[in-house]
Amino acid sequence: MVTQRDPIGDHFDARASHYAQGHSWVTDSVSLEPILSLLAHCASGVAVEIGAGSGAVASAIAESPVRLRSYLGVDASPSMVRRHVAHAPAVVGDAHHLPVASGRVDVVICRQSFHYLRSPDVALAEVSRVLGPGGRLLIAQIVPFQERLDEAWWATGMSIRQPLRRHLWTGARLCDAVTGAGFYVESVADLRRRTSLNQWMDRYPLGPAARGALVRHFAMTPPPVKALRAFDESGGDVAYDLRWIFITTRASRTSRRPS
Repeated sequence: MVTQRDPIGDHFDARASHYAQGHSWVTDSVSLEPILSLLAHCASGVAVEIGAGSGAVASAIAESPVRLRSYLGVDASPSMVRRHVAHAPAVVGDAHHLPVASGRVDVVICRQSFHYLRSPDVALAEVSRVLGPGGRLLIAQIVPFQERLDEAWWATGMSIRQPLRRHLWTGARLCDAVTGAGFYVESVADLRRRTSLNQWMDRYPLGPAARGALVRHFAMTPPPVKALRAFDESGGDVAYDLRWIFITTRASRTSRRPS
């Protein structure tokens, strides 16, 4: 149960009616595939999704050969929950107080929502509580590439475009967070996907000052970052690469970083 007003919930309430429309990461089948691949190995299992939005993951499951015993979407936004795909249940809830009995879940999915958590340690403890023996947590997150110059460039862009983010995760920090909470990292996989500056700016309202700041930030991108992200500056837009990371973990009493 949500016990306090959360600005993140308000933000997504305002975006709910058009969240999954247009070209974006939300419904990108390629970045959904690693989730389906994990679920395929948990046939007849129980899955919980934290930050389920309007149901992109649930829709992908329904359109795939994956068959689960049950799926539950959890989201802080009542408007998102109301718009969640009708064939899969979803509830208004808080990742820090999951509305699920202990030890009943086979897979917890956290796709592009880990950066909004108030207290990642508390949320991870909740995930550990609801997972049954052999249960897995999959974090799918867009992060910077593993170069300090790119990390700094990405953090500045995020602070302009998405100031409500509570955390600016890198792949290494995510691994530290989950292992520090007692999870064992089974695998870490990367995926490049193409996007553009205009697509990012147009996904939801951005004030003129912030829009100008973001355009200037991209114009001043250091050449090594442009090369790393395969910048293509043409037609008044900038196409570039994003980096997805997929971290699959098991709950464990022993913490260690993957080699």
